[in-house]
Amino acid sequence: TVDSTVGGVWCHIGINLVVPPIEYWIEIVCKYFLEAVEKKQYGWFWVCPNCGKDCHYRHALPPGYVLKSQMKALLEEETEKIPIEEEIENQRAKLTTSTPMTPELFLQWKKKKIA
Repeated sequence: TVDSTVGGVWCHIGINLVVPPIEYWIEIVCKYFLEAVEKKQYGWFWVCPNCGKDCHYRHALPPGYVLKSQMKALLEEETEKIPIEEEIENQRAKLTTSTPMTPELFLQWKKKKIA
C-alpha cells in the first residue's frame, strides 16, 4: 500500500488519491438545489431529490448569482432611481451662496491657498 501521509500530515499525492483534482468535478449547479434555494426550502434537513448525498452536481451557488426574487427587487429599485444628472442639479439648486464666483475672486482664493 502507498502511505499517503508524510509524518502524519497529508501530502498532495495522498490527497489526489482520495479526492479527485478539481478539474474532474462537475461545475454544473444542481437544478433541484436552485429550486430549493429560490423557494427558500434549502436548509440543514434538505435532501437532494436527484440522488441525495451522491448527487454529481454542485450544491452551491456560483459567484455573483442573483436569485429571481432579488432580481425583481433590483429591477424595481433601478426604475425608481432618478438619473445622476438630475440629482446633481437638485443638490446644486439647494446650495445658497452669498458671493458669486468670479475669476478675480478665484485668483485671490488661489493665492491665499498657496501661501
